[in-house]
Amino acid sequence: MTDAAPLDLGPEATSQEKLEAEETESHWAEWVKRVLVILKVSLICFLMANAIYYRRKKFGRYDIVTAMLVINIFVLLGLLAFEFGTKYIFGFFALVLLANYCNFLGFMIMVRGIKTPE
Repeated sequence: MTDAAPLDLGPEATSQEKLEAEETESHWAEWVKRVLVILKVSLICFLMANAIYYRRKKFGRYDIVTAMLVINIFVLLGLLAFEFGTKYIFGFFALVLLANYCNFLGFMIMVRGIKTPE
């Protein structure tokens, strides 16, 4: 059971070529890659959720940093959905653009908080 798009081998493909293409789609390396991607995204989302929880516990309120962490979690889950579901190029572009904007915003917040001798 693969959710990848079937290969278009054309009508001239032999049954042996079709069998080899199906074996390539369900190769063990492909499954290892899928498991590692899911584990990595799950770990990062878990760490960001912990950061949100402890930031709320420390400051007693939600702020722009917690909103950015929530957006980054949704971006990661969206990219994961696009990886294993239907692949929309515009969706990838929009999610990456949103993630870059959030990271830039986080950088600006971090720079704004730096103490200067002036």
